[in-house]
Amino acid sequence: MNKLFSQLLVALLLPLSLSAQTMETEKSYRMGKLENGLTYYIRHNSKEPNLADFYIAQRVGSILEEPRQRGLAHFLEHMAFNGTKNFQGKGSSLGVVPWCESIGVKFGTNLNAYTSVEQTVYNVSAVPVKREGIVDSTLLILHDWSHFLLLNDDEIDKERGVIHEEWRTRRAGMAVQRMMERVLPVVYKGTKYEDCLPIGSMDIVDNFPYKDLRDYYQKWYRPDLQAIIVVGDIDVDKMEQKIRRTFADVPKPTNPAERVYYPVADNDKMIVAIDKDTEQPIMLVNLYMKQEATPDSEKNLVATARKSYVTELVTSMINSRLADIKRQATPPFHSASVGAGQFLISKTKDAFSLSFGCLQENVKGSFQAAIAETQRARQHGFTESELQRAKAGFLKAAERRYTERNDRRNRYFVKAALQNFLASEPITTAEYDYKLMQQFDKEVTLSDVNKEVAELVS
Repeated sequence: MNKLFSQLLVALLLPLSLSAQTMETEKSYRMGKLENGLTYYIRHNSKEPNLADFYIAQRVGSILEEPRQRGLAHFLEHMAFNGTKNFQGKGSSLGVVPWCESIGVKFGTNLNAYTSVEQTVYNVSAVPVKREGIVDSTLLILHDWSHFLLLNDDEIDKERGVIHEEWRTRRAGMAVQRMMERVLPVVYKGTKYEDCLPIGSMDIVDNFPYKDLRDYYQKWYRPDLQAIIVVGDIDVDKMEQKIRRTFADVPKPTNPAERVYYPVADNDKMIVAIDKDTEQPIMLVNLYMKQEATPDSEKNLVATARKSYVTELVTSMINSRLADIKRQATPPFHSASVGAGQFLISKTKDAFSLSFGCLQENVKGSFQAAIAETQRARQHGFTESELQRAKAGFLKAAERRYTERNDRRNRYFVKAALQNFLASEPITTAEYDYKLMQQFDKEVTLSDVNKEVAELVS
């Protein structure tokens, strides 16, 4: 009786242990955290001799703006190039841009930044690192971006017009951008995402008091939400010492504001958002079926990677079918595809999506054809030959990444660190990924993908 109980217990615990198995992480990164909370990632890569990429990533974006600050997260990004503590741009002190260009780092190419809804990232890339002074000064730029922007009144006023012109040129000739601005408040009604695109409100950009920008900067640009990433032809030990020394004076926040990740609820009935623009000749139709996002705490699990693999197989096979329809003599749509991942701009909600483009007079037929194909997959599943073709494609891609593992440029390793810090994605090696893909290739069955498509398509 006791033997039978033990066997039963082992059988029950085995699936649990597999589901809790974590992925093997890349050991070539030097990772750490300073006393003030600042995280750092350092990795040597000799593929680009005498060059390195320097990044500062921040878990803050336009979603954190107060209503009176709409557009100021993006505005602040611009101000990072308009005067810092050690690069004032006045008198004998060169500004960030002139100094970088003096060492061959061109603004807009290798000196850049972006602000999105959830994150803000700055970079100084392809920096020549033979001279210690250049390395020290580049780190000093990241240091100043972290907490020491000047934000002078006159520079803020000058930048208002720059932002306004950027808004005007971005919207001119970009019908999809304009339509998105009008559709998102409908799709996200009642949530923080309803009105949070980084470009913001031009009325606020033109008229905000200086204090509102400084308030956002002081509240959110802080070391517990920041990471320094350095990848390239460097000595890792020396770089770690430099980072610890350079960023030690960035103050640890007292009573910091909570970094909230705003939820997006499921809806009881279908939300329909329709918009038109005279410069958009093709009808664009997007259908989203909301799903729960994978918790950050589960992203390093083998079970999570396996589920993602099964989902990717499903989307790949449906897309192959849609591509076959597109190759017909008179296809019902100009383009069509499915995908699975983040729901539009919200980090806290995922979705399975179906998108297609067509002429207005063909919208009904296009809709019916695209929907019919996804429903056919849901109701009848796939064939074994479809699955084997899809598997072969994924395995070949993993094998290619493995064989090319020693040819990675700096940006590849930077991207992995960014995804780890900003999205909690595990950093794994190409060797491990290939081994895992081979395992999944053997394990995943037709029943697995048919079950997954039935859950995805609702």
